[in-house]
Amino acid sequence: MDGRLVFLGLIVALAVVVMRDMDPARSAAQRARDRAVDAVLVEVDRTQLCYRRRRHRYAETIPSLQFAGGHFMRTALTHKLDIRLEARGDGYIQHITGEGVDAVLERRGGELVRLSVGDRAAPRPAAGC
Repeated sequence: MDGRLVFLGLIVALAVVVMRDMDPARSAAQRARDRAVDAVLVEVDRTQLCYRRRRHRYAETIPSLQFAGGHFMRTALTHKLDIRLEARGDGYIQHITGEGVDAVLERRGGELVRLSVGDRAAPRPAAGC
């Protein structure tokens, strides 16, 4: 057997072992990010429902939600998540993006129209204020 072939096999085996050892850390980080996305998504939604109950419309800006008692910015900043709101008539859409993250929640009136967090199970949306 050629020594180069043995050496190549050793490199491949070492690469597989290293990749396998790195995978749990990567998946733990992704699970933490998924939990953060879920928490932000649900808290923004809850705060929007409270804002709508008091003002009869949805908030158009993140600062409006923060002043209305929202507790989501620290989590969003810690996990480098961007939140974008679009208020339309009697509805709103929130988009949460970041590294490997693309989540959307949409309401028309008080009814949940869309909740998408990719290929994983969606969190339970806010039931009310």
